Amino acid sequence: MKSKAKKPHPTAALSMNLWKRLYDAALRVRQMEPWNWMEETELFGFQPAGAKEPAFVSVMGALGEHFAIGVYPSVAAMNRFWDMQRASQDYPRPEMLLEIPQIQVSFGPASELEPAEKRIAKTLGHKPRGAAAWPCFRSFRPGHAPWHIDPAEGALMLVAMEQVLERAPRLLEDCSDIPFEIGPDQPIPFRIQKDDVWEEVRRAFPYECFSLNVGVPANLMDAVNALPQKMMCLEVDLPILPTNLGKPGERPKLPYLLMVADAASEFILGSEMLTVESTMADFWGGIPQRILALLAKHQIRPATLAVKNHWMRQLLEPLGNSLGITIRMEQELPALAKILAFMTRRFC
Repeated sequence: MKSKAKKPHPTAALSMNLWKRLYDAALRVRQMEPWNWMEETELFGFQPAGAKEPAFVSVMGALGEHFAIGVYPSVAAMNRFWDMQRASQDYPRPEMLLEIPQIQVSFGPASELEPAEKRIAKTLGHKPRGAAAWPCFRSFRPGHAPWHIDPAEGALMLVAMEQVLERAPRLLEDCSDIPFEIGPDQPIPFRIQKDDVWEEVRRAFPYECFSLNVGVPANLMDAVNALPQKMMCLEVDLPILPTNLGKPGERPKLPYLLMVADAASEFILGSEMLTVESTMADFWGGIPQRILALLAKHQIRPATLAVKNHWMRQLLEPLGNSLGITIRMEQELPALAKILAFMTRRFC
């Protein structure tokens, strides 16, 4: 009986020539350390010849924690970046980073790389030394764990790093090119390639908020609205579990855990593991209906739903307004914290 051929590692999708160019550029970026004078929010854009959409670059590392070059491959992805930046630091939702399409090259210890990646570096003759010296190339797609870049992403990252290497030294000499106003709708430095020549302009990209495909059956809404209101508070959250789902060698999915519990008794009304099957808009748009179905199942119309970040508050406020339920922000959700700790021990 023939054994199955071993599936090639995802890094094999990129040619060694592309890997060489990526490593050469990444190590030059690491040596330059542009994060010493560039901020994460000082985005600039570029569009190679033939590209359908512009891409946007963020230089991370000014706080001395995560040294990386991030590339947001579309205007929509850039808008999600601004949504993340606008989020309150008092009620953070760090998982949002994983929901924004992007590619990154980060610089960390060798332990963050897989053996196949270390072999590539060794084959190319690179021996990075230091705690934040090894380039790690990763692709972020909504609903999935960070994964290895594909050839198209590698080509885009290469151009992005070349743009950083060209732009960063100029900013060190003359900071007048840094936009005075930083944020959505503000003009940013933008480079567009025509033939083999890069032209630099300033361009504003209209901000569009993330719209959801929310659909709640009217009969379900009416059924819950007809229930007598109880003076109780339910805690609601939807964190990402720190584990991966999927077959070895394939881009893994991230499981979300929808949790609803009574804040006073810590009784669990429901916990459901979910994954993103189509788009983030569809995924998040379906959450209000799932919560409403739980309320109908338990015949409860509470006075308050407690959430721990602004994203969940905005998601549930239309539901709350229709049902006379207050959506309240809390920095901690004690009942759900116990459930999450149990589920993490069990599945992660």
